[in-house]
Amino acid sequence: MSLKKKIADNALTLANADKGNSIEILTEPDYNQKVLTFLTQNCADLTQFNFNTNNSGVGKRICDSNYVIQNEKTKNFLYVMNPSPPKLYGHIKTHKNNFPIKPVVSYFTSPAYNLCWFLNNWFRSH
Repeated sequence: MSLKKKIADNALTLANADKGNSIEILTEPDYNQKVLTFLTQNCADLTQFNFNTNNSGVGKRICDSNYVIQNEKTKNFLYVMNPSPPKLYGHIKTHKNNFPIKPVVSYFTSPAYNLCWFLNNWFRSH
C-alpha cells in the first residue's frame, strides 16, 4: 500500500513544522480545528466581505488610474484574469503547547497581487 493511499484512507494531512526541517502528520479534523481556532482568536469578522465586489473594485481602480499606471499594456498585466481568494494554510508550531499554527497566506491568485507587486517596485524607484 502506498503512503499516499494510507494518508487518504485515514483522513490525514501533512503540514510543515514552523521550525526545523520536518513534516507533521495530523488528522484533517485536527488540522482544520487548529486553523479555525487561529482565525476565531486573531481575525476580524469578515461576514460582510464580498470577493466579487472586491475583485471588480480592484479592476476599476486599475482601469481608472492615469498617474502611475499610464499605458494599456501595464494595465492588462496588472489585472488578474481569473482571481481567487488568497489561500490560508498553517505551519505547525511544534515548540509551543497544543501545537498551534503559524499562518501562511498565499496571495498570488488574489485580484490585487500584480498591482501590489507593481506599486511596491514603483514606490521603491521614486
